[in-house]
Amino acid sequence: MKDEINSGLVVAARPEMRDGLRALLMATPKVGSVDQAADAHEALNIIHAQCPTLVLLDVDSILGGIQELLEKIKVECDRCRFIVLIDHAHQRQEAESAGADAVLLKGCPSSKLVETISSLLDTSVIASCPASQHAMDV
Repeated sequence: MKDEINSGLVVAARPEMRDGLRALLMATPKVGSVDQAADAHEALNIIHAQCPTLVLLDVDSILGGIQELLEKIKVECDRCRFIVLIDHAHQRQEAESAGADAVLLKGCPSSKLVETISSLLDTSVIASCPASQHAMDV
């Protein structure tokens, strides 16, 4: 099952950030397609239609709280794995409590982001089990 092709979604308000994260995801083995959304509303529409394996979420693209958005996404697609990119260390607790599978501080080395993506995709087989919501401490 590890050779399965996965889909991704990048949610970021800034177009240059969306493009850069999309390019990184497309260069990742096991990722076949990557969509982009500028905000939570657009992301929910894409998730409803396609149910991607991995969602890369920039905290700046969320007008409301992370908790509300992740709950809505999990209702739409319980197999989604989430990486939340935060600006400040105090946002980590909120993202983890909301059910993020991984939380990374913006500006972390790209190798750390790639490692986290690979790790989540390797465990995506268990993503459809709601009981497996272990936040990675990265």
